[in-house]
Amino acid sequence: MNADEKTRITVEIYGSEYKLLATTTPAYVRWVASQVDDHMKRIAKAYPRLDGQRIAVLAAVNLADEQAKLLQELEDLQQLKQQYEQSGVLLEQAKREAEAARSEAAGARAEAQAAQEQAHAGGRRARG
Repeated sequence: MNADEKTRITVEIYGSEYKLLATTTPAYVRWVASQVDDHMKRIAKAYPRLDGQRIAVLAAVNLADEQAKLLQELEDLQQLKQQYEQSGVLLEQAKREAEAARSEAAGARAEAQAAQEQAHAGGRRARG
């Protein structure tokens, strides 16, 4: 369903029917309505003397609190992802530097070995 298409959906929340206009799927709207309904029923059970309006406000506050916590968790996860990606970049850079150092060390070893062989061969000629 695209954002321009709207669908009317009837849902029941805390004993009342609501006709909603949505750009999402009916199943999603029903799921959201069931979340609100569940919150309201839990609050009503915990606080039986509250009227419907106060129950609705408490449900809205609880849902907003959950949303804020989830948004903070998302932000924390995005920061961790960024750190992880940055670590990967640093790791790749360290691997390249280590490979360059290995190549340089191998070249230096080869030069040292050649110089040693040359010195050893020159020493034999001088004695010979």
